[in-house]
Amino acid sequence: ISLGLVGSEMCIRDSSRAKDLCPMSASVHASLAFAKHLAGHRQDAIELYHSALVRACARVCVPGVCLRRACMCARAWL
Repeated sequence: ISLGLVGSEMCIRDSSRAKDLCPMSASVHASLAFAKHLAGHRQDAIELYHSALVRACARVCVPGVCLRRACMCARAWL
């Protein structure tokens, strides 16, 4: 196992614990999504990025606008 993979897996573990402690935190979901992305877990990352956007947008956006932004971001990643 490479050092990078070990670091990513540790970050995933720690971020998963943080998500359990703060399930409504957009930044925690985004951090876990980024760690999953770096580790190559693309589908998990997409779902977590979506969860982060939903939580962040719930306070500041009209839902349809945030959904369009999320779709544009997802298309850019594919």
